[in-house]
Amino acid sequence: RQTGSIAPKPRGGGRAPAFDAEAARRLRDAVRADDDATLQELAHASGVACCASAVHRALKRLGITRKKSRGGRPSRTAPS
Repeated sequence: RQTGSIAPKPRGGGRAPAFDAEAARRLRDAVRADDDATLQELAHASGVACCASAVHRALKRLGITRKKSRGGRPSRTAPS
């Protein structure tokens, strides 16, 4: 009413991300050091107090996948 504009107002922000640039670097180093670590272990190694889903989102943002590749050769038997 005061301005006469019907444009939406800017969003109010939100919670700051748990992993800033320095914490993301420590997370990447922790994954390199131990790629079988759990998400909670990675959070502890990176020095960030957060939940497992925040670590998962940070890994996704960094492009680091948690899926392991198959180590052995494929089976010689074909599916029937």
